[in-house]
Amino acid sequence: MWIGTGHFGLFKYAKGKRSMIQFKEVQTADKTIALIYQDDRQLIWVGMSIGGVFQFDPTRETAKAYQANEDDKNSLSHDQVAQVYQNKDGDIWLASKKYLNKLNDVSGGFDYFGVKQGLNSNDIKSIVEDNSGDIWLGTAAGISQYRSLEERFTNYTMSDGLEQNSYYFEAAVKDNRGNVYFGGKHGIDRITPSQANVNHNLPPVRITKLWVDNKAVKRYAFLPGKPLKLDYQVKNIRFGFAALDFKDPQKNLYTYRLIGFDDAWYGGGVEHHASYTSLDPGTYTFEVKGSNNSGVWNPVPSRFTFTITPPFYRTLWFYLLFGVSATLFMVVRSYKYRARKRALQLEVEEKTAELRVLGEIGKQLNATLDMESIFMLLHQHLRNILDAHAFAIGILNKDASQIDFKLIVEGDTRLPPIAEPMHGSGKLSAWCIKNEKEAIVNEFKDVHQYLTIASRPSAGDQMESIVYLPLRDNSGKITGCITMQSPRKNAYTLAQIDMLRTLASYTAIALNNASAYAQVEQSNAEILAAQQQLIESEKMASLGELTTGVAHEINNPTNFVHGCAQLLQTELVEFQDFIDTLVTDEADQAIIDSFAQRFGALFKHLNTIVDGSQRIKAIVQDLRAFTRLDEAEIKSVHIGDCITSTLNLIKAKYAQDVTFETSFEVNPLIKCRPSRLNQVFMNIVVNACDAITEEAKKPVNGLVKITVSDAGDTIRIVIKDNGSGMNAKTKEKLFEPFYTTKPVGKGTGLGLSISFGIISDHNGTIKVYSEPGHGSEFVITLPVMD
Repeated sequence: MWIGTGHFGLFKYAKGKRSMIQFKEVQTADKTIALIYQDDRQLIWVGMSIGGVFQFDPTRETAKAYQANEDDKNSLSHDQVAQVYQNKDGDIWLASKKYLNKLNDVSGGFDYFGVKQGLNSNDIKSIVEDNSGDIWLGTAAGISQYRSLEERFTNYTMSDGLEQNSYYFEAAVKDNRGNVYFGGKHGIDRITPSQANVNHNLPPVRITKLWVDNKAVKRYAFLPGKPLKLDYQVKNIRFGFAALDFKDPQKNLYTYRLIGFDDAWYGGGVEHHASYTSLDPGTYTFEVKGSNNSGVWNPVPSRFTFTITPPFYRTLWFYLLFGVSATLFMVVRSYKYRARKRALQLEVEEKTAELRVLGEIGKQLNATLDMESIFMLLHQHLRNILDAHAFAIGILNKDASQIDFKLIVEGDTRLPPIAEPMHGSGKLSAWCIKNEKEAIVNEFKDVHQYLTIASRPSAGDQMESIVYLPLRDNSGKITGCITMQSPRKNAYTLAQIDMLRTLASYTAIALNNASAYAQVEQSNAEILAAQQQLIESEKMASLGELTTGVAHEINNPTNFVHGCAQLLQTELVEFQDFIDTLVTDEADQAIIDSFAQRFGALFKHLNTIVDGSQRIKAIVQDLRAFTRLDEAEIKSVHIGDCITSTLNLIKAKYAQDVTFETSFEVNPLIKCRPSRLNQVFMNIVVNACDAITEEAKKPVNGLVKITVSDAGDTIRIVIKDNGSGMNAKTKEKLFEPFYTTKPVGKGTGLGLSISFGIISDHNGTIKVYSEPGHGSEFVITLPVMD
């Protein structure tokens, strides 16, 4: 049994085990499941309230997400899916808030069906298939029938006898007689597909009206076969047309084209008017086709031909006159040639001076390896030669799909850094980078030539003149953008924009060099850190040998003390018995009591010595078990012994803040390198204690619980704490070398990466589960001995 929840994602109820299995592969941010559907391949389709659908394979426990993406024409059309349905031919259909979707097995994407394809609405509520293989759809504007053999739609509304024109999600079903039912606010509509009324009449189509510059033309002037001539000054031509089928004329559909202007057919809806503006002189033929209320089209179009005459300056006699005038013009122009030549020389000299200035700026930029210095240097030069009231450089962050504007100046004020998203942002920066083109606006109202919806700036005042230029690296890839803006309209000339293009090229190269330099610096830092870690490793190895030696040296005198203390206890008992034999009935009771008190104190001191020596022996034993420098080869040990010895060394430091619990359901023999496994347990438990003591700033009872259980051919070791927990970014990088969340100087970032390698060398696995504020859980599996 598959169960979808509102907050915890997808579960499966295993009847034999009487347990619930959660599948974290199927979830989005809100984890709310709206529908579950199983197709004939036993794949589970899971629809989320937000975030599209998942195709989940229960056998492999893998999930493939389908979500809407405006940049991908084959993606899911909308993230809100009302129903998933598989017809008898095995096709997968999805009803969504925007279009009917059909899974394309070849491309792996989706084909869309909407109003343009003949549907009565783009909002699809439910799907059901009748006995003949036709698909019936409940929509927001009635019921539509998709005739599979004819590949066309027939629409039904209240005018056809329906009780309503809008239906509920998934409220469609077929009974055993072949009837289909749709449920809505006003009840249930039943349709018998075999009795559905289909109009097979081919409707003739007529052009009924013609408007020229919004004035109606008399009917006799545009009869078929009678060409119409119009003046070139005509700005607007509009046609009216109708399909002559009156069973339900509101459902008649039309498509049209204007040959000579565009050969593609347009329309496909109920609109029965077509308009054209600013047509060039020439001859055009308007064609229109129509369908009846059942979607049956008449393939023969109605035609009308008309001609727009050219202006006088595009006639033959005008071309002749123009040739004579041009000859006279060339004669006159020759007298002005010398003056123009001198003016050109002056312009060349000015351009040369500009190039010298730009070249000098380029040298200074390329000599700078710091991004902040590059920005300030470029801004300083631009303020001197251009109206750069607002200036910014954005760097493309592909991982976050955003543009990072860390360098922004408006007027004399440095603005805080901002990040603008690449998708759906309504920003010229995203348009510039996505299209790899310049965006130049002389007035803010003209920004609509680039953006459908233009949003106001994230920071600073609204600018009128706006220039965005893409930054390209040496390989031609877009790395960001540069922008210059002014509150004045038409603030920049073409020559000034050319100068900015040149500076943008220099800037891209300089930023690329600075980025490469920063990477080299980071690599050097990592190498130094690795060298330091090697030194620390050598120190730790020496410390391990020293610890083993110290433990050995302490062990011998401790044994002497412990043995002598036990012998002294025995002799003291014998001495007390000897004293008791000397006491007679005439002995003073006060003396007897004084002896008893002295012997009691001596026994107490001896017990203290025996207990202390026993504790020293236990500590030495744990140190020797933890280091095990003599165990470089694989040995067979009980896993519980490794864990216990490690905990004994840790408890003393964290005893006041943390409670340690162990539960060894099994304690099998495993083949391992004990000291290496001890290092893993030490790293994980110490990190858990540090997370708890960090969380201990709030009222919390620290707990580290370690369980060992049987998992078939392996054992399962779980180390769980109630500390501060980790976010998704930390979990992703947890086992990477040099990654640490601890303050500088407190951690090297190598403990867990080394632990990961140790577990892998033992043919085991290590996983982590954690959420901020809910602690962490490390799960280790290790093979057991046969």
